[in-house]
Order: sequence, then C-alpha cells, then structure tokens
Amino acid sequence: MLPQRVLGRDVFAWLRALGVVTAPAGGRFGRLVRERDPLIGVGPGRLRRLGVRVVDGVVSADGGRLRTAGGQTVTPSVVIWATGYRPDYGWLRVPGALADGVPLHTGGISPVPGLTYVGLPFQRNRGSALLGWVGHDAALVARSYPGAAPPRSSTAGPVSPPATR
Repeated sequence: MLPQRVLGRDVFAWLRALGVVTAPAGGRFGRLVRERDPLIGVGPGRLRRLGVRVVDGVVSADGGRLRTAGGQTVTPSVVIWATGYRPDYGWLRVPGALADGVPLHTGGISPVPGLTYVGLPFQRNRGSALLGWVGHDAALVARSYPGAAPPRSSTAGPVSPPATR
C-alpha cells in the first residue's frame, strides 16, 4: 500500500518524476515495478476500520437486498462496486486472443485481425492502465488501423508504431 499523498504531493507526481509510470514494461525497471506494483490509496483493511463492510461478489438483488456469492444477504444503505484488483479475461472467447488466460498482444495490437486493447495493466508501461496515461497507448493503437489519422492533440506524446513480434 502507498498513500495517495507523499510529502504533500500526489504519489503519481513522484512516480512520474522518477520514471516509474513510463518505464517500458519489458525493461529491467519495468519488470521490477510490475513484480512489486503497490495498491495506491485506501485498501480493504483501512476501509473496514472506517466502518465499511466489505463483502464478496454480489450475485443477485431483490429490492434493497443483495445476495453475495458466499450466501450472505445484506441490505446496504450505500453500495460501492469494486471490480477487484486482478484481471479476468474469461469472458473473452475469441480464438487466438488469449494465452494462459492473458491477452496476446504487442503494445495492444492482438494477433487477431481487428482486435486491439487499451488499458491493460502494463500494456506498454505502468501508466497503460491509469486514466492519466492510457491516452498514450490509445493513440498508438489507433494508429495501427489502416488509414488512421494522426492524433489530434499533442498530449499523447510522440507516436511510433508498436514493436512487432
């Protein structure tokens, strides 16, 4: 766990300044970050201490009552829906798209014609799955389509074709 603010600054300002967010996923530093990728902000333990009741996945709802996968019935006044911290691509049933349950791609470009990805964890670097940086990958993926126009804004940074396998 890392706090959202360190020494009065947002932790992502520090991570950006140190090159953590943009380190290539396949490089030495990128692999180290990937192996030790922290959760930033407030985790489940702190939420519980603040009075939040954390339950497992909700499988059904009836009026104001929710039933969890573990068989609990809860009647919350507020629901904060969290999808979790582990990717699950079991819903993606496209031949050739996955290997061992993980999307096959190079920089978001799948070997399946017309299938591309944006926002995958460490798609190109740590920033790939973060709102403030996903646009960089989106610009590169968009350029992979025949006849694609160059990005309209300069906020995506330099654009070059993704590496091929």
